[in-house]
Amino acid sequence: MDIDVKKLKGIDLYYYLTSEYSGTEYAETVSLLMYAEPDREKALVLLEKMVQDGKRLVAIYPGNGDVVPRGAELVGDIPDGALYIA
Repeated sequence: MDIDVKKLKGIDLYYYLTSEYSGTEYAETVSLLMYAEPDREKALVLLEKMVQDGKRLVAIYPGNGDVVPRGAELVGDIPDGALYIA
């Protein structure tokens, strides 16, 4: 059974993205959302909007030479870097 991720909301969406992709870089990136936006409700609304818009979270670590993708929107700071929606 396939799950339509665009129909998931709030904490269900967060748990799906962090468990379905468990052990992947993307699951780790999604888990950083709570560092970048400490207000849980705002973070979950942001996650829903991001999924609806077909975008992804991207962790940028300037110390590693990472460059912010063109047009990316800053979510907030994370340890050693920043989290963006691209």
